[in-house]
Amino acid sequence: MTPTTRIYRTFQRYQQFFTWGDLAILAGIAVVIYLGARLAFNAPPVILGPTIILAPRALPWYALLSLGRMTTAYVLSILFTLF
Repeated sequence: MTPTTRIYRTFQRYQQFFTWGDLAILAGIAVVIYLGARLAFNAPPVILGPTIILAPRALPWYALLSLGRMTTAYVLSILFTLF
């Protein structure tokens, strides 16, 4: 039996397993994880949120705030799409 030659081959150059760029990215990820852990350990145990008014007269104000957030998100999405 004769060995068959392959028609479709992938020619790849030999490259190092890790380069300096890979090490820099890994170091950056390690720094971000370390900073996140330090911030998590120094966080206060209780964070007080805003007081929510449950009266029906507050509904138009909350609706206006929601409309403002939606408009801002829409404008930002249009800006990111166009530019």
